[in-house]
Amino acid sequence: MLELPQNILQHLSKPAFEHLMAVEGKVYRKQAKRQTEEVIINEEHYFIKKHFGVTVKEYLKNMSHARMPIVGAKTEWCAIQALNKLGVATTPLVGYGKLGLFPFTQRSFLLTKALLDTQSLEDFCRSWQVSPPPFKLKKELIAEIARIARRLHQNNYYHRDFYLCHFLLQCDHEGIPSNVEHPTLYLIDLHRMRHAKILNKRWQVKDLASLLFSALDVGITQRDVLRFLRIYTDQPLRNLKNDKSLWSLIERKAVDLYKKAHGRMPKQKWLQINPEVFPEKIGEMTSVMKLGVGDLKISECLRVLPQKRWVFRAKLNDEPVLAKVFSDKKAYGREVRSSKLLVEHNILTPDLLHKVKAKGGKYVIVYKYLQDSVPADDLSEDLIKLFAKLHKEGLRQMDCHLDNFLLHEGKIYTVDCASIRKDEKNLHTRKSLSNLALLFAQKPAHLQQQYQALWYLYLQERNWPASKNLDQAFEKLVCDFREYRLRKWTQKIFRSCSAFKCKKRFDKYFCIDRNIANLYSQTLCEYPEAYFHPRADFLKKGRGVTVVRASLDEDDIVIKRYNLKNWKKAARRLVSPSKATRSWRMAHILRAVGIDVPKPLAFFERRLGPFRRQSYFVTAYCPGKRLDRYLQDDVNESELDAIAIALVTILQRLNTAQCYHGDLKASNFIWDGHTMWLLDFDGSVLHRSAARYAIMHKKDWARLYQNWDSVHPITAKLKSMQEQGNG
Repeated sequence: MLELPQNILQHLSKPAFEHLMAVEGKVYRKQAKRQTEEVIINEEHYFIKKHFGVTVKEYLKNMSHARMPIVGAKTEWCAIQALNKLGVATTPLVGYGKLGLFPFTQRSFLLTKALLDTQSLEDFCRSWQVSPPPFKLKKELIAEIARIARRLHQNNYYHRDFYLCHFLLQCDHEGIPSNVEHPTLYLIDLHRMRHAKILNKRWQVKDLASLLFSALDVGITQRDVLRFLRIYTDQPLRNLKNDKSLWSLIERKAVDLYKKAHGRMPKQKWLQINPEVFPEKIGEMTSVMKLGVGDLKISECLRVLPQKRWVFRAKLNDEPVLAKVFSDKKAYGREVRSSKLLVEHNILTPDLLHKVKAKGGKYVIVYKYLQDSVPADDLSEDLIKLFAKLHKEGLRQMDCHLDNFLLHEGKIYTVDCASIRKDEKNLHTRKSLSNLALLFAQKPAHLQQQYQALWYLYLQERNWPASKNLDQAFEKLVCDFREYRLRKWTQKIFRSCSAFKCKKRFDKYFCIDRNIANLYSQTLCEYPEAYFHPRADFLKKGRGVTVVRASLDEDDIVIKRYNLKNWKKAARRLVSPSKATRSWRMAHILRAVGIDVPKPLAFFERRLGPFRRQSYFVTAYCPGKRLDRYLQDDVNESELDAIAIALVTILQRLNTAQCYHGDLKASNFIWDGHTMWLLDFDGSVLHRSAARYAIMHKKDWARLYQNWDSVHPITAKLKSMQEQGNG
């Protein structure tokens, strides 16, 4: 099937369908089975949407929900014709083509005329919070959007992607609306538009909630919303006040979308936010909890264990407080009992002000907020004395993270009381050493010698005589706990938790840092291949690996794709862990032992059930210059010393962790003048045997020396440091 006007056909080679499916232009959007491009035909600008069937997963997903999947461009072709009949301005239809009937192999396209001198409402309204628009323009835009929405929904048409970015405003060459009194809006991106025989309330709520969500960050007010509803419903406002059920659903859905996209609640106070809606990750939020002792006004979420515990900075009766909200009654009881224990034994902890049961089965503990307090970021004499005092009183802190101890006015306060355990009076040696070793294990192994004096301070506080056997026993406990923490951490990075979001499906497996797991990363999660388009910023193009630099929201990232070079590599990859998985694991291990590597953000595997295929590894971008290129320029003596020290430090820490890198070429180091970043660790291996690792460590040194000839200044400095026993 092919529908094209004659003035287009005469400028296309035959067959015209294949010509249009092969034509290349400026790519605006690219997904697994669909892409949108701007092309020029006979000096006229057009947009073409190419469809390449539907994936098996998408087909089965839609069929399982008893609905037909969107296979090609026909849905949008019909939608444009429907909008033309309704009198809703949209992108002008030029042509449509389809080849094939089988949904998995069908190809189709939609050709529309480009709307020149237009701007999406999302971009046009972006500065409204800082620089509000003329009231008349804002009022007319709201009225026009409301009229479009009413016309669609009255005729049972639902856009299902109803965001501000899908409205194009007609402007002049300077970006100013061409008609302020009657602005022209075009509704675009009708790929998902559906028609229902009767009113579909679910799709109606979805459309209006999407519209409200996209407008929350452009300075929208409650009056603007009421103005929209007045025109959309074509009813007086007094009628709307009597029927709030629809608006409540829309508001709740919009808040959920906002929370998912930004990791925090919207700041608009007029929104009727459900106080039982709690965030899934750390971030700002605004909400109110009705407690028997007053209204708890939440301002910021400090810690989250999803569906279990939340820690908020808030105000209760205009007094700053710290609120802990529990879903589990047992955890709530442990927190209350442990807080009382600390007070009874004169251990500094924030004052417990209130403990109440809130609506929805939540339990709330309100503490006094310690202004200007900061987490203890290092081991100190005061912290060791605190542990000695805890142990003398028969108490143990089972969660020895340094952020569970706050510095306030020169004193250390113990927080997270739920992890305090009560044992016998004056804790005996074995339990005391184990608990203290758990604290020391928070620091990397290469810093262990720095804290030797703190160990002797603890012995002095407990009135225990120092001995070689006690020193060795404590050192072994610290090493064991450090290995235990590393083992638990490497398990945690492969499952969903407060830090990571992981999903394992039939066709893919990915794990992503929750700080970037929002709407901006959806394309990255669903189709990372879209970032490898011809105009991408490629850092490396190889048969085995392709590396590209890209942007995610406002952050620069690096995506590393591991290619399948031949059928032998592909067959081996089917059953062995992918290189992206190994890179993800080793990146977290190397960071834990104190080696500077780019922050790991995500990894993805394309799968077919248990069998692995292509994989992708995503990290933050590290500014700087490759070491091999950096040393080609003239480098002064002091900078050469700094580079040599940084390289030797990395080798030292690899040695302490018994980690064999395997590819220490100069191009795998990035130097920014202060920090030496280590790259390409997908082949790194942790060794348990010290004898075996000693051989591999020599290989790392040998590979490092191969980067420069024997007369290069950096070689002499490295050999001098190695001979002194620093490597």
